[in-house]
Amino acid sequence: MPARSAKRAGVLVVRAWLEDGRPTDLRARITWTLDVDAHARRVVTASGDDEVEDLVRRWLDALLAGEGSVTLQ
Repeated sequence: MPARSAKRAGVLVVRAWLEDGRPTDLRARITWTLDVDAHARRVVTASGDDEVEDLVRRWLDALLAGEGSVTLQ
C-alpha cells in the first residue's frame, strides 16, 4: 500500500430521503470526490441501505488505498 499523505483529502456527501415515507423506500444521492484539489466531483444515486453502505465502503476503500479514481455505480 502506498504511503498516505496528510494532504490527501476526499469528500463524500450523502443526501438520503424516504420515498412514500416508508423505511423500505430509502433513496440517496451521493456526491463525491477522492481529491478536493481537483475540483471534480461525481454524483451517483442509490436505493436501499445495503446499496448506500456498499457505495460508501467502496469510496472509503479507494480513498484509503490512494487510488486516483473509483467507479461508484
